[in-house]
Amino acid sequence: MVAKVGSRYLNEGPKASITLTTGSTADKPAVGWSVFSSYAAGLHGMARALAVELAPVRVNVVSPGPVKTELWEGFGEELKTAIFEEMEKKLLTRHVALPEEIAESYLWLMKDSSVTGTVVRSDSATFRKLRAQVPKLWIGHELVLSQVDLEGKLSTKPPS
Repeated sequence: MVAKVGSRYLNEGPKASITLTTGSTADKPAVGWSVFSSYAAGLHGMARALAVELAPVRVNVVSPGPVKTELWEGFGEELKTAIFEEMEKKLLTRHVALPEEIAESYLWLMKDSSVTGTVVRSDSATFRKLRAQVPKLWIGHELVLSQVDLEGKLSTKPPS
């Protein structure tokens, strides 16, 4: 709604740009994330539709994976470090992104006047591996993980 109404206040033409944000769960839902996953996937479709409806204003999406932001501060330093270390073992890039790295995707989409209706996945190939680990339970300061396979089914095998 904001994109549609806000587009009225943009200069018309290919330099005008609206960039939305979703998350990697739009492409590969995880156990317990059904509401956010459906919302994120819906934004992908909405961006494609708005790109047609609002043309020549461009509409795109950035879909980041894990990013080291202040949103993780509530976990405490020790647990946050453990989570990032575990994520980095599983990401193909072996790197949890920094905000300034993800910002480059936004800048590119805003600058390139030929891109519209596109989803840029700046996600460290989050779901390209055979298994991804997701937090299941925290006991004291110990992070207990369960494995989820590519079909989103919980595995009974211990994390590797």
